[in-house]
Amino acid sequence: MTTHFNGQFTIDFDGDTATGKGNCLAHHLLETETDRSLIIVSIRYEDQYAKSDGAWYFAERHLIMDWTDTRPSQPYPRLNPRHRPFLHRDIACPVRIPHGRWSPDC
Repeated sequence: MTTHFNGQFTIDFDGDTATGKGNCLAHHLLETETDRSLIIVSIRYEDQYAKSDGAWYFAERHLIMDWTDTRPSQPYPRLNPRHRPFLHRDIACPVRIPHGRWSPDC
């Protein structure tokens, strides 16, 4: 399971192309039968975008890992026994940036 906290994104537009930089803290929870760990990764994105048919697309993305931290993790007790986590896996869709704002296309 992963959770990403994105922030401090800047985008510079130049006609039908743009460049952007951003930061992210990615939290990865690893569970085995006997162990549970939390890995935190500080990520920088360096992006290039292109406009096509009125929509913005990623043309290129570089991911730079600045540091990582691994620590033990304890499960949080479930308060509602009927609670089921939502699983989001392998959903593929293009990311569009219509009118200079971020929004998923699907």
